Amino acid sequence: MLYPAYIHRDEGSAYGVTFPDFPGCFSAADELGDLPRLAQEAVEVFFEGEELNIPAPSSPEQWENDERFEGGYWMLLDIDLSKISTRAIRLNISLPEYLVSKIDKAAEASHLNRSAFLAKSAEMMFGLKEINQAMINQLKGEIDFWQAKALEGAKEHNEEKVREALSKQDEAVRVVLKMVNVVDAAA
Repeated sequence: MLYPAYIHRDEGSAYGVTFPDFPGCFSAADELGDLPRLAQEAVEVFFEGEELNIPAPSSPEQWENDERFEGGYWMLLDIDLSKISTRAIRLNISLPEYLVSKIDKAAEASHLNRSAFLAKSAEMMFGLKEINQAMINQLKGEIDFWQAKALEGAKEHNEEKVREALSKQDEAVRVVLKMVNVVDAAA
């Protein structure tokens, strides 16, 4: 949905974006082309975990005499509301009976209904996936580090240094592979 966004830039600074329809929501970007993506992220963070009503977009003309929005210009930015809406939607799914039974027992033990339990489980799984991806990225850096150490040892003709670095690199690769399997299983 297209929302009016007020764009401003002071000399030597980034482009700032403010949404009058979302008071307190703002973002900035060094490049004008990055504003739509960063504005979407800002709106998602603004509504994250909140059960706020999402207002319909206003028009830029509505704000043209507002002194808070002087010295800049207006853009209409497309905000994907599906990424921020907490409105529940009805979903029809089919699951094996034994799995529904397990879900119901776990939901009851958690003092949740089936829908709330499934929603919470999905949120937890997505969170784990993000954490695993961050750890995988960190381990990739470690792999590169040990590869550089192995090359350094090879240049020095230091066989023990090469062996140790390759062993550490191999260890990190095994951990990454295990984590990739966890991420793939979560997908």
